[in-house]
Amino acid sequence: AGDQRYYVSDIGWARQALRLPEPLPWRDGLTRLAEWLRRNRVDVPFTPDPREQRAEAIS
Repeated sequence: AGDQRYYVSDIGWARQALRLPEPLPWRDGLTRLAEWLRRNRVDVPFTPDPREQRAEAIS
C-alpha cells in the first residue's frame, strides 16, 4: 500500500544542459536503430558451442 507504483522522471533540464534534440517517437527511434544496425553490420563467423553439439554413438 505504501509503495510507489509509478515514477516518471522529468529530464528536460538535462536535455537542455546537454543540448540534446527533442526525443523521437519510439517507432521512429526503432526504425533508425534498425537502419543503423543494417549499415554497421559486422560479419562474425559462427562457431557452434561445443557443449551444445550432440554426442554421436561410437559403434
